[in-house]
Amino acid sequence: MTRNESPRPSRRHLLIGLGGLGLLAAGLPGCGGGPSSGALPCGAAPPDGPPTGHAAPEASRWPAHAAVGWADGALPAALGSALDARLAALAALDGVVGLTAALGRPGLGAWCAGAGQADRSSARPVSADTPFWWASAGKAFTATAILQAVQAGTLRLDDRIERWWPAYPLAASISLRQLLTHTGGLPVHGVPAAPAGFGPEEQIAAAARLAPAACPGSAWSYSNVGYMMLGRIVERSSGRALGDVLRESLFEPAGAPAATLLTPANLPADLARAHVDGVAQDPAGWGGVQGAGGVAASAGTMLRCWQALLDGTLLDAAATRGRAERLYTMFGEAGMWYGQGLMLAEFSDTRGRLQRWLAHYGGAAGLNAVTAWDLERRCHVAVVSNSAAPAAAVALALLETAEPWLTAAA
Repeated sequence: MTRNESPRPSRRHLLIGLGGLGLLAAGLPGCGGGPSSGALPCGAAPPDGPPTGHAAPEASRWPAHAAVGWADGALPAALGSALDARLAALAALDGVVGLTAALGRPGLGAWCAGAGQADRSSARPVSADTPFWWASAGKAFTATAILQAVQAGTLRLDDRIERWWPAYPLAASISLRQLLTHTGGLPVHGVPAAPAGFGPEEQIAAAARLAPAACPGSAWSYSNVGYMMLGRIVERSSGRALGDVLRESLFEPAGAPAATLLTPANLPADLARAHVDGVAQDPAGWGGVQGAGGVAASAGTMLRCWQALLDGTLLDAAATRGRAERLYTMFGEAGMWYGQGLMLAEFSDTRGRLQRWLAHYGGAAGLNAVTAWDLERRCHVAVVSNSAAPAAAVALALLETAEPWLTAAA
């Protein structure tokens, strides 16, 4: 992982204006060997896991199935111009380096653009095609690959990780279902301060020496290592690299072949850099994230992926809706819930109206991202910032700019 990755999506990013540009950094503990997980007295896991915090969104609010090329059509010219102007204004704010964004609705079309700089050290501009790292938003695709294998009968949600890591503490009690929902009790953030080149297996081995966050199945606790395990399970059960599985089973069927999984050997030269205090950061560490969120793509590409993930293109209807059947409260905060590689966010917009997103967020030092389906506006939005600018606030600003057109087209 990168040194300061913070997967936690602060609700402040949904509520504050663009005047307050700050990424909430999680305080991560040191990387030394902690107490063994085996010392934790854990009995049988609750049969249904910890209590859920929210009901699933009604089926009528999910996006309907759309043809793969739905996003090839452009939004009305006046709306595209308004969104261009709004994004440019946001990118010009103090503290912002670069932004890429896309917005669209099947049947209406899509818009995507970039503004600002992809790399301040070389003054390289952001274009609509510039690939950005989406950090933990990529967990949604790791989860999808697991669920595709479950649908095919290769894996079962109740499979225990002892099948792949028999010596891992409490391995006989930790299921794939728990890894998907962050209820497996693995160390909260995984292994902090991991050096570049420290890959998933090294992080999994190091995490085995750390104290667990909870007994398996007893509580919700975010774990990057859990999703690294899921990525490796995809590889070990299929005999193929995770990047190949994602490309062939997710990105290409979604009409998004340009999306890619970052690895130490696959760091595209045109990848946007993260910036801390305006200084471009080395992306080398991003290649070790993989199953925990290693996807890189343009915003327009992510828009296509998110539609396919939610509309039944990649999974059957039962498996797709099942991702949100059990939603667990995130970080003890009302307003954020986690399912199977999918988040539900509820918040008030700038007019005080309740908004709901089926989304996934991602964050790292000098970078944060969100890709979402707005359940009320029935619209996709995807934004990445390669600085401290809160992506969710940018996304909300773009949705509010588009709202008159979206309402008229409903």
